[in-house]
Amino acid sequence: DVCSSDLMLACSRDCTYLVTLERADGKPVRAKRGVLQADVSTKLTISGATLSAGKYRLRARIVASTSPGPVQQYVSTRLSLG
Repeated sequence: DVCSSDLMLACSRDCTYLVTLERADGKPVRAKRGVLQADVSTKLTISGATLSAGKYRLRARIVASTSPGPVQQYVSTRLSLG
């Protein structure tokens, strides 16, 4: 079986991203990285084998592609499965 999580992501400047699906203990179980164009919303899908029941979070790390500043980090509320 395959499980997937979808989210929308956008940047005000061209950027690179790393999105992880993490267990409650912070260990990543899925990841996706890529590049986004400025001001374009993009639907991302993180998929893989079926997950065990438990609590998870999505974490997005984003940094501008040119003249990068600090990494911006966004974390979802806790997601329950099962």
